[in-house]
Amino acid sequence: MIVEVLSPSTRRYDRDIKLDGYRAIPTIEEILLVWWEERRAQLWRRDGERWIVEDLIGDAEMRLAQVEGSIGLGAIYQNVPLEQAPETG
Repeated sequence: MIVEVLSPSTRRYDRDIKLDGYRAIPTIEEILLVWWEERRAQLWRRDGERWIVEDLIGDAEMRLAQVEGSIGLGAIYQNVPLEQAPETG
């Protein structure tokens, strides 16, 4: 599993170039992209020759192959002061 935290300045590169590279690694089963400035994530899960993408927003729960049970976005962002994230520009 790969977890990538997307910052405003590198999000485009991470979601385009790096994601394609991660998807090409045959042993990777899941890729979790986590937005830095908002409570949002995108889970990519390998299903044979294809990838299934799940968008998670707010308090959504996700099931990960590497973790027993589910994890909510609230737990991931528990100590992150989203309202204080720097502005891009």
